[in-house]
Amino acid sequence: MLRVGHSNLRRHEISNPSSGKQSQRRALLVSYLVRKSALWEACGFGCARKEEDHFIIENLAVALEKQGISSFRFDFAGNGESEGAFQFGHMRREADDLHAVIQHFSGSNHVVNAIFGHSKGGADVLLYASKYHDIPTVVEASARYDLKKGIERHLGKDFMEKIKKEGFIDIGSPKFRVTEESLMDILSTDMRESCLKIDKDCRESEGTFQFGQYWREVDDLHAVVQHFSGTNHTVSAILGHSKGRDEVLLHASKYGDVRTVVNVSGRYDLNGGLELRLGKNFMERIKKQGYLDIKDKTGTFDCRVTEESLLDRMNTNMHESCLKIAKDCRVLTVHGSDDDVIPVGDALEFAKIIPNHKLHVIQGADHYYSAHQAELASTILEFLKAAFQEDKTTSN
Repeated sequence: MLRVGHSNLRRHEISNPSSGKQSQRRALLVSYLVRKSALWEACGFGCARKEEDHFIIENLAVALEKQGISSFRFDFAGNGESEGAFQFGHMRREADDLHAVIQHFSGSNHVVNAIFGHSKGGADVLLYASKYHDIPTVVEASARYDLKKGIERHLGKDFMEKIKKEGFIDIGSPKFRVTEESLMDILSTDMRESCLKIDKDCRESEGTFQFGQYWREVDDLHAVVQHFSGTNHTVSAILGHSKGRDEVLLHASKYGDVRTVVNVSGRYDLNGGLELRLGKNFMERIKKQGYLDIKDKTGTFDCRVTEESLLDRMNTNMHESCLKIAKDCRVLTVHGSDDDVIPVGDALEFAKIIPNHKLHVIQGADHYYSAHQAELASTILEFLKAAFQEDKTTSN
């Protein structure tokens, strides 16, 4: 059992690429000293309650290990298999726990390059970045921005009244006990205020979201490809989903320097679906106001669409662009038959006009492949392996 800082961390696992299996601290030291590459992975409330959330962390660790990147992963105190009492709040204390872990390994000649957190752990790594400023790369997955949201779903109606009367609320069992102190802690934690304190050199995309600006983002993608090509890397393929799926096709039509492209759930007609997203009379309203604010299904602000970005999207012609994709550029289009965001018919249109094209429709899959992740991954992997083998044979 490893005891670090405030936490008693029994669930801690070290992936060491040099051995290909779970290793002890000695092997980890060798791995880090040699590779100078590490990722710290933290999980919170979700991992405390759902076993499948462990798989996110573990699967990521396996993928990193295959790329030669070491990782150390753990549950915070009271979560998952770590000892201690579960706390609904105390997120800043958990950020301090994470700092203690990082200091422990940094003091043993390790280099910590990145931290990753899922669910509550995602918020913890952002809070960490806002306070300590010593990790250059932070990845959060599915963290909550407004910590006041979703509490009624967990604690039930009139939760403030009940917790003030009883002093606590149990979520399912006494193991997951929410005290008034921990509840007030989470209610008073302001993620917006904290995120504004994250250093600009901590890697995250800056700038303002644009509903359109497809060609500008294609140029951004090209800059990334050029960067890696200039550092003795070979960019063999590019993949995009959602808005990114059209941008990889546009990149292929303009630059033609990456010969394998994967288009996941791409939209063929960029004028399609606008009324569903923006509401009726959207052109009339955007001309009047200059912008439209899009909200998600819960009524929370999602993004702002300006008139300029809307017109940019409407004037982007995927048909015309796809006709310019070179014949030696291999394109895979994957689409779910039950996609209610972008109809599967769009995939059929791509198949008609892209010369070197393969289409794979996953039966029953929605836009996010919620229940079809394995088939999505295997389909893409099979295509990439065949493409890379073809490149290898050609070069020989």
